[in-house]
Amino acid sequence: MSMRVVVLSNYLQEYYQRKLETKNRVGQQPRRKEMLCAVAIKLIKVIFALLRDKREFEDLAPAAAA
Repeated sequence: MSMRVVVLSNYLQEYYQRKLETKNRVGQQPRRKEMLCAVAIKLIKVIFALLRDKREFEDLAPAAAA
């Protein structure tokens, strides 16, 4: 589910890319499974915030090609 959300949502896609560029606690590149777990946690936080505030999700506009 997390990978599908990364493909469909610009907001979570940017989050996923930022996480890929960072290093983990040991100083290594993060594993794909770790990144998907981070995206899943972020998605849960977004869903709960939307429910709490009674709002609809507004995805970021796609980045313009340079």
